[in-house]
Amino acid sequence: MSVSYYHAANASKSVKLADGRRVTFDVYKLFAGSWLGVAAVDDPKTIAGLDELVFKPKSGITRITEEEYQAHLQKKNPPQNSVRLIASPLLPPLQAHRRTIG
Repeated sequence: MSVSYYHAANASKSVKLADGRRVTFDVYKLFAGSWLGVAAVDDPKTIAGLDELVFKPKSGITRITEEEYQAHLQKKNPPQNSVRLIASPLLPPLQAHRRTIG
């Protein structure tokens, strides 16, 4: 059975095919606020469904080679919290300056 490889510009959610099935992509990188993902597919019906999406540019699904698929998997990073806490010394509160009117 032949394997086809695909890339998703937004792999944050599974992709719904025309027949109602869903395909989940393996995320590998956060880019411009979206997770990029790849998938290796060997089911002929799923391949046909993804190929339909490849011809719709707004879908963000493209077909890639096995080498591209493997290269993307090498870059795979687990999703991390995008907020980093940095320890800093506490500053004393500002003292209110009083002016005497007199």
